[in-house]
Amino acid sequence: MDWLVANGECREYPAEALLYKPEDPIDHFFVMLQGRIRIHIMVGGEQQEVLLLEANALGGVLPFSRLKKSRGFWQALEPTTLLALHRDKFRHLSAPVNPAV
Repeated sequence: MDWLVANGECREYPAEALLYKPEDPIDHFFVMLQGRIRIHIMVGGEQQEVLLLEANALGGVLPFSRLKKSRGFWQALEPTTLLALHRDKFRHLSAPVNPAV
């Protein structure tokens, strides 16, 4: 966890902020520290909720994931704080661990 904190960045979003919309690139893994994010898609002109993320949720792109772009709208329902890690840092997750440490 220390490594994630040292290499990630804290992102804060106000209520109603749109984090992603369809076709936006998704390049970060995140730990939701506080808040709620609603993910929805449009079906026949109506919003259809796909997922509701709450504090302590993990989201975004994961190591070895093929996710590249959002298929829906990601909207903060209340003030939300994420600890985000860019996919470029994933290669460090599989680095050998020094057993003497």
